[in-house]
Amino acid sequence: MKQRLGLPESEKIPAPIQDLIDSAARGAAENAVEIAVIREVEDVTTRLARGSPERSGRSKSPTTFSDVSLLQDAEQLAAKKKALEGAGFSNEQAMRILIAEVAGGHSRTQGS
Repeated sequence: MKQRLGLPESEKIPAPIQDLIDSAARGAAENAVEIAVIREVEDVTTRLARGSPERSGRSKSPTTFSDVSLLQDAEQLAAKKKALEGAGFSNEQAMRILIAEVAGGHSRTQGS
């Protein structure tokens, strides 16, 4: 960024510009978290749709063990998010913690 602004390496970026950079970085991080969550939800719903054939005249309520297990995991993640926020973590921090947990395979359906 300093090169783009024509600043020498030893000079600090002016505070107003640094604030804009920080704000843009936060926005990008929030968007990345939201996109990761959306992709995870889409993956789960795709797996559910493939694994649960539509029953004519019936609701699409979960009936298989994996359906129920996935819903229980989702409820637990929602409860964990609420608890993290109650403990003082921001929404973004709570989501990052949960995404790291899911990505690390620490959800109940992954065997832990």
